[in-house]
Parts: sequence; C-alpha cells; structure tokens
Amino acid sequence: MDRLHLNDFDRTAWNLVAMTLSLDNLRTAATRRDRRTEALFTALLRLPGYLSEWGMSKPARETARRLCDFFDSEIDRHRNEQEARLFPAFLASVQDGGIAVMRDRIATLTAEHRALEHAWKKLRPRLAAVGFGRLVRLSMDETARFATLYRNHVAGEHGQLFAATFGAEHPSTDTPSK
Repeated sequence: MDRLHLNDFDRTAWNLVAMTLSLDNLRTAATRRDRRTEALFTALLRLPGYLSEWGMSKPARETARRLCDFFDSEIDRHRNEQEARLFPAFLASVQDGGIAVMRDRIATLTAEHRALEHAWKKLRPRLAAVGFGRLVRLSMDETARFATLYRNHVAGEHGQLFAATFGAEHPSTDTPSK
C-alpha cells in the first residue's frame, strides 16, 4: 500500500491552513475573553468608591475575591497562551522580510507581560485583604493604573498583532485603549 507523500509546497500549504484555523479560534476566544475582562475591570474600578461609601460589605468582599481569582489565573493564562502558542504562530506566518519587525513586536509584548505581572503583584495583596474583610485602603489610582496598563496592552496586541495578521476588520482589533 502506497503512503501519501506530501511535497514541501503541500506541507507548507497544509500548515498555513491549520495555523489559520488555530489563530481564528484563538482570535474568537480572545474577543469573548476581552468582553468578560472589561466587565471585571469595571468592577475593579468601582470597588474603591464602593468601599468608601458602603464599607466592607459582603458584595465588596465577594467582588474582591472574584477579581483575585480571575486575574490570578488570567494573567498566567494570557502570558502562557501567547508566548507558547500565539507568538510562535505569528512568527511562522510572516514572510522573511517581516520577521525582524514581528520579533520586535513580540519582544515588546513579552516585556509588557512582565510589567502586568509586576503590577498585579503590587495590587493583589490589597485586593485580597478586601476579600478577607480586612480594612485596607484600596485607591482608585492603583486600580486605575492596573486597568490602564492591562487595557493598553490588550489594545496594543490587537493593533500590532491581530490587525497585522488578520486585518483591521476583525472585531478584536476594535478594542479601544482606555
């Protein structure tokens, strides 16, 4: 029985089709995740004002715990998914002339991942204290700094990577920087 032999062109074409399908799935999932993340940012930004007005209520504690749970896993998931799967796929998809530009973009986004991790490590203890009902000052400025850093990072990813690969018509490239 003869085995199917793919020439280099067929193998390359098949890899590009598989990569496109994989990237399309990642892009769709990222758009859904971005909507959920934005709702959680709204809660994060409202929490300091809520605490000032209403104190350490059960909804405030639950919200703080939910935010900790989400960002504890989301920041790791975001970084791991992109650095292990998405960035290599983007590198594989560019033509030889664009590889240096794509490497620079990926290096910038990787550095932003580390900055996000650092910002979360600074904010998390205060948010966790709220979750445990401990009196702590959670400032609007520190929550806004984290939210702005994260939002700008996601907008940059969409503008630099998704738009470059998929075109600006995709909804994931419409995320505004806040």
